[in-house]
Amino acid sequence: MKKKKVLISGINGYLARNLANELVSLNHFEVIGFGRNSYKHELLKEDIIIIPFDEIASYIQDENVDIIIHAATNYGRSSDSIESILSTNLILPIQLYSIARKNNVPYFLNIDTILPREYSEYALSKKQFVDWAKQLNNSSKFSSNKKNNKKFKFINIEFEHFYGPGAPSSNFVSWLIHHLQENTQKIKLTKCNQKREFLYISDAVSALMTIIKCLEELKSFESFTVGSSNPIRLKELILRAKDIFDSKATFNFGALPLKENQENLTSHSHSRIKKLGWEARTSIELGLNKIKNQTYE
Repeated sequence: MKKKKVLISGINGYLARNLANELVSLNHFEVIGFGRNSYKHELLKEDIIIIPFDEIASYIQDENVDIIIHAATNYGRSSDSIESILSTNLILPIQLYSIARKNNVPYFLNIDTILPREYSEYALSKKQFVDWAKQLNNSSKFSSNKKNNKKFKFINIEFEHFYGPGAPSSNFVSWLIHHLQENTQKIKLTKCNQKREFLYISDAVSALMTIIKCLEELKSFESFTVGSSNPIRLKELILRAKDIFDSKATFNFGALPLKENQENLTSHSHSRIKKLGWEARTSIELGLNKIKNQTYE
């Protein structure tokens, strides 16, 4: 069986590299990727092909790429400029989308956030790309490929907060565990009464694998939400994690103000992806214990 070629942007990112490694382990996929932080290439399986971004267009033109997965993300941390956020979250995916349409790539999967656009510059820029993709769907810019354009499918996947072993230090759960292990005293926090869903990394990867396996039956511009379906108050998560890690850390709940747009978010049933047969399997307790034991599965 001919292997399907999958191109992944931001391949050194946490979700992207775990997905890439899973894909190549099945021997049904050839994975090509590009991204920053080349020192993280060692975390990728050696079968994965890495190419620089300026060679992407010519590569896709010469090769029959089956799926593009846009996973590159700028989360808008304090040190990130507005220009860098827009470059990664809006300009880059528009470039990839255009390349995909011009070269008859059948499937474009966009890794999105479940956060509403009002939440932050990061969330706004992610939603703006989806807006642009919809606007460009019937654009005259791609009219020369009308026959193949009918086969093109854009699939949007909105993720809740994912976590697990090897997640970056900026990840909330990773940040929390670091302070728990350091027994940090009087950690300044909001009241932490807001609820969030936390999705273990293997569940996030299996959700993407489920969507990839079902691409032929999906409609273009279908949107999926992916989460644990078990929202938990941040304060409860923090105290559970403290017990699991047997930490002597202390917390100053209410020391920081909570922004109005960061209170409880809309809850989701994730019914669309569940109809494909997927469900999160890792509880928050099991996930935290896996991190403690540093195991992926």
